[in-house]
Amino acid sequence: MNREKLNQTANRLSSLLASAIEIYDSRDALFAHIKNDEQKSISEKIDIMERAIQLIRINNRCLENKLDFDEFVQGSISIESEKLIYSPPPKFKRNRPGTPPIYLQPKLLIYLLYRNSSGKQKIYDIIENFIKLIWNQLKILDFENTKTGVMRCFTNTRFAANTLRDYGMLEFTKKEAFKTWTLSFTGTMVALKFLRDNEWEKPVYVEKYSTDLHPNIKSAFKRLREYNDFVDTLTISSKADAKISVDHQEGLKSTHELLKKYHSILKNPDLKKSEMKEQCSNIIVELKNNESIKALFHKLESNFQIGEIKQIS
Repeated sequence: MNREKLNQTANRLSSLLASAIEIYDSRDALFAHIKNDEQKSISEKIDIMERAIQLIRINNRCLENKLDFDEFVQGSISIESEKLIYSPPPKFKRNRPGTPPIYLQPKLLIYLLYRNSSGKQKIYDIIENFIKLIWNQLKILDFENTKTGVMRCFTNTRFAANTLRDYGMLEFTKKEAFKTWTLSFTGTMVALKFLRDNEWEKPVYVEKYSTDLHPNIKSAFKRLREYNDFVDTLTISSKADAKISVDHQEGLKSTHELLKKYHSILKNPDLKKSEMKEQCSNIIVELKNNESIKALFHKLESNFQIGEIKQIS
């Protein structure tokens, strides 16, 4: 069954649910974040139905759903006389289980640049809000619950973040621990480059890949090897771009040299992935320990105006 047909069936089921459940003393506070009253009502009724099914499962000692979600959505679902009729697919062919983590990396970098530059969001909130933004680009199987009980797109977003962190594009200090995800310097540079290139507008899917790091990330580093491109990208988010080029020449040159070293590591075919990640992390340490680079980024952060550049929605 295609996505459009599934949506039509889901809409009919929503209408049935809306008429089948009546709520006295609605708990509006739980759904205060939903502005649309109709959506707020159906959300509350879905939660009630889900809890009712959970109760039925417990009562019948049927705790696990044995029906494969992929097989279910390939079957035939119809509603006749307010009754749901389901037929399994004549020939079941397993699809790829959701969007691979590598495809999520570029958009996750951009999201973190916009929505968590302060590092105040918790990881679960980051994932939930990120998924809501890219919802229409995901496939139905991205929303399947895995055996761990977590939605697949949540798990794959975590995997995407883990890879970015392994390559030094997300911070991994005592401050962040496992509580939040914030961009490192290299992560910020790639996210800014994506911003200039309208990467957010591009589809999630890419052609075949042979690496665990998205090819567009490697391409961004390649383009940042050009000094003028590097400076333009670095200052896109700052009101002080004119003075930065004059007052922080040493910091700019040191940063640019380390970025070129970073790209050389990424394109080295003789390095194993583990060696590549280790060397990339070493570059991040060099960046953090360089006083001229720290002065440059202190200046940039004090003039950070990312919200004024472009809005993602």
